[in-house]
Amino acid sequence: MWPRAEVVAAREAAAHAERMLETHHAALLAAQARLQELEPALAAAEATRQTLHTEVERLQRDAQERDAALAQARLQAAEKRALLETERERSTSARLIKERDAAVRRADESDAPRRAERQALQAQLGDARQHIGMLEGSLAALQRVNADAEKARRVRQRRSPPVRIRPDLGPD
Repeated sequence: MWPRAEVVAAREAAAHAERMLETHHAALLAAQARLQELEPALAAAEATRQTLHTEVERLQRDAQERDAALAQARLQAAEKRALLETERERSTSARLIKERDAAVRRADESDAPRRAERQALQAQLGDARQHIGMLEGSLAALQRVNADAEKARRVRQRRSPPVRIRPDLGPD
């Protein structure tokens, strides 16, 4: 059968294995007990995590809503500034148009006497030019008559003997 030393060794090994098994079993029981102790804390931690996750999601939604509201408010403010700027430009434009119209009216009013004077001077200039034309025509006619008279005088001088003029009587 079995030698005794082997049986003793096998028994010692079995006892050792049994002690190890008991140690492991005790450790397992301690771990299970510890797990049972930690399960409520783990459940509470999970519940806290879920609560925090829900709170984070709510805060993110709130932040997105605030960002959207802020963007909308900025857009409305920019729109309002643009409308105010447009209104300011319109009023400036209307004021400048009124000032321009007033300046044109004043210029027209101050130019009216000058225009009337200019028209009168232009009429006088036209009359003077017409008179000059008539005078130039008369001058030209007189120059022709004078030239004709001079020609006639020369012709007469060539045809007739010279006339002596006596100082006391005049021409013969």
